[in-house]
Amino acid sequence: MVAAGVEETAAAMGSKVTISDAQDDPAKQISQAEDALLNNPDVVFLSPFETDTGTAITELCNAANVPIFILDTGSEADYTCFITSDNKQGGRVAGDFLLANTDDSRNVAELQGLIGRVVPAQRGVGFNEVMSENDVEVKYVQPADFNREKGMSLMENFLTTDPEINAVFCWNDEMALGAKEAIAARGLTDKILLVGFDATDEAVQAVIDGQMAATVAQNPYGFGQQGVELAYKFLAGEEIEKDVLIECKVIDASNAQAYLDGTL
Repeated sequence: MVAAGVEETAAAMGSKVTISDAQDDPAKQISQAEDALLNNPDVVFLSPFETDTGTAITELCNAANVPIFILDTGSEADYTCFITSDNKQGGRVAGDFLLANTDDSRNVAELQGLIGRVVPAQRGVGFNEVMSENDVEVKYVQPADFNREKGMSLMENFLTTDPEINAVFCWNDEMALGAKEAIAARGLTDKILLVGFDATDEAVQAVIDGQMAATVAQNPYGFGQQGVELAYKFLAGEEIEKDVLIECKVIDASNAQAYLDGTL
């Protein structure tokens, strides 16, 4: 969706864009960036695999004096513009949803992603801020590395330790979908409020089917769209914001079908 936002917006504005997909391979992404810079582009749009890759490619662009717009995952080098979800705000709205849909008997677990992934970690920061502000203890917290199988295994372990868990927040939908299977295997789907993050089609369908309570939607198409629009302004000599955050929203039973249909 990030690439589609870049490609379609650039085409609508009369520009040519070349899309490269590194398929989650950091070395390949760096190599693709090196090749792209040989063609003297006006601007580079980058959705890095992780921060270290983003930093390396940003440094390449800086050395070539080519503006770089980072989309989604960050860079520790000096980029032109960074556009991403407000992951902390997304974690907060997940926390607000959990509080609004549980009572004082809530017993909360959290499935974290890969430790060291700075941007998605903000989801946990926001979520735990809301819990702390409302004196709610998150009793069970461990990483499941954004992985479905690990999410299922960790949820099984949590429920073995404490069968009374009744609310779960996962940093992404893959872990939530794994947790969903562990919860269903124990016949607890109607007793555990499960919230994911990313609003993947499968997770949104799980919300529609009553197997998850909610997921948090980002706007990856908007990353690309805003990136191109801001790049045009930058190349025209206008001042632009260096860091742009796009708000997230909760997808629950009230709006999941509309979101899946593309009418929300």
